Amino acid sequence: MAYKRNYRRRKNRQSGRTIPGIFIFLVLMSVGMAFKNQSSQLLRNFQSFKPANNLIYNTNNLQLSQPIIPGNNHQVRQGNYQNIDRLARSINYQGNSLSELATILSKYAKTEAEKARIIYVWITHNITYDVASFLRGNYGDASPYVVLKNRFAVCSGYANLYQALAEKMGLKSAVVIGYAKGFGYLVGNASDANHAWNTVRINNAWYLIDATWGAGVVNNNQFQRQFNPHYFATPPAQLIYSHFPEQTQWQLLPKVYRKQQFDSWPIVTSQFFRDGIKLVNHNSYNIQSSGITEVILQVPPHTQISAQLQQNNLPINSHLPLIQRVNGQATIKVSFPQAGSYDLMVFSKNKSDKKVLRFVLCNGQHYKR
Repeated sequence: MAYKRNYRRRKNRQSGRTIPGIFIFLVLMSVGMAFKNQSSQLLRNFQSFKPANNLIYNTNNLQLSQPIIPGNNHQVRQGNYQNIDRLARSINYQGNSLSELATILSKYAKTEAEKARIIYVWITHNITYDVASFLRGNYGDASPYVVLKNRFAVCSGYANLYQALAEKMGLKSAVVIGYAKGFGYLVGNASDANHAWNTVRINNAWYLIDATWGAGVVNNNQFQRQFNPHYFATPPAQLIYSHFPEQTQWQLLPKVYRKQQFDSWPIVTSQFFRDGIKLVNHNSYNIQSSGITEVILQVPPHTQISAQLQQNNLPINSHLPLIQRVNGQATIKVSFPQAGSYDLMVFSKNKSDKKVLRFVLCNGQHYKR
């Protein structure tokens, strides 16, 4: 799910710990008012919700008699799901029976990929994120039966419901417990895991799914449904930037990463990957600068980018980063008004998209004379 970001990072700064955030980004004067009007739409792809492990449903029933094979089928991840998605959105089921709902969904979905997708779309379009319970810190009953009955849940409920429906539709699935960079997440904090998502087996290979992050956004403490297909069968190499499972097998990556590495990476959103952007240098959040920093990105010709330097949550309009694009790469040159700690914010959009540029990347810049 995408959530209005209140992301906190522990940083070793001269001024002590600071809390980066998003206000209104005036990257260019020509789009300044557009950013102002859309500021509430920025930076919501980083949220985490306390799963409360004792509320996780049926996580130990998965018997793995075969090796875990990561799924890499492009058709599973980005297949033609228009018809399945339309059918899922049209199912106006008002009951509270998991078996009955699974039977209805199964009428329209025949393959394992279609079953996994129709569950994802139905949940994201019918379950509302329970903002009130999250803010109270009392998450209530996260069992799939109660979630289906009430149509409200935090991440535990979304994951439990997905797992239960998948099981009843003949899919191998499990709830994944781990850490997700977002609201209330402190880098380096050794506290309990703060998020729950799913893994599902499709054609003997395993894929990662997060129905919570795919369901919508929270703005001004109000849930706004906003479907995000990125969190269905997300490539593991992309999801690892924001989701770190306690059980490393569910990284689904050839190389196992440590949580310390997870904490060190820059903040990236789902649109970073959708716009085809890649990191060329500075694959870390914290960048030490001697006065001028160059952040190099691989950017497709169809993607437009802009950047903003920020300090203490406020834009530094006197030092706009300079962007030079050559041979498919964009070099963002950053200078600083004085010694201190800053955040470099990068925005992007498809050139054909009429919407404003949206936040995709954040690096911390530390300049010491």
